[in-house]
Amino acid sequence: MTTSSPSPVFPSRSREEFGHLLQFLLVGASGVAVNLGVFTILLKLAVPIASATAIAIAAAMISNFALNRRFTFSYARHQPIWRQFFGFVAACLIGALISYGTTLLIISHWPHVLPQLAAFAGIVLGTGFNFIGSRLVVFRKSHL
Repeated sequence: MTTSSPSPVFPSRSREEFGHLLQFLLVGASGVAVNLGVFTILLKLAVPIASATAIAIAAAMISNFALNRRFTFSYARHQPIWRQFFGFVAACLIGALISYGTTLLIISHWPHVLPQLAAFAGIVLGTGFNFIGSRLVVFRKSHL
């Protein structure tokens, strides 16, 4: 039986962070599906675009919180769920505002663009802020 030595290129901590990022992105992919699905349904129900965008972002945020707490940052599940939920919402607020603003900006400037493509562009731009806030604020390994 051989043991693997730490990688000189990716130290153990870097591999762990990369693993969290990969899991976060996989959860995020499910959030994209939730966001675009809810957005599409609301548009078909003639909900105004601004409201549909906000509701879809909120639905994806709730789904992503639950999945990230369960899988990506499972080491932090011993902390109070409501505290983490409100922290997650606060940490993801910048990403949500970027997503919301980008979606509405694209739709207002390029009305011929499919609204779902505008929403997807917003999601992509907000994702980085959401990971940083989630990892460093909400699901950090130790609280000060």
